Amino acid sequence: MTLGLLPVLLIGTLLVAAFAGPRLLEIAAPALSRYPRTAVAVIGGGVAIWLIAFMLLGPLFAWMTTGQSGGGAVDFCRQCLQSSSPWIDPVFSTGVPTFVILAGPAVLIGTALVFVATRTAAEESMPHAPRRRSAGEPSER
Repeated sequence: MTLGLLPVLLIGTLLVAAFAGPRLLEIAAPALSRYPRTAVAVIGGGVAIWLIAFMLLGPLFAWMTTGQSGGGAVDFCRQCLQSSSPWIDPVFSTGVPTFVILAGPAVLIGTALVFVATRTAAEESMPHAPRRRSAGEPSER
């Protein structure tokens, strides 16, 4: 396997899991509803594995690229990455600082969590709309 293929496979697997996951959950819902504790463990474990794999994209890309040279801490960071890299030489050369490559997935997940938290808080603070009555229901007078 070529080194450039590894991140493509990981990203492809993550995308397939992200888009096919909800459909697979719909299909598996009857079986999962019979065993709720197992369902929580399976779904929670799947989400945790997906998030960990997404977070691993940062170090994977940092090992496979050479970033912008700026001296000082940037060179020190690059030396640490090169000494811990499972590959001999970087595969790609970018002008992006190594820190941005390392922190990219974490920043995206943090942003998504803040978005979900603020949206949830906003929905909980909104007064609920009155329930609509069907045509045959008596009014509440």
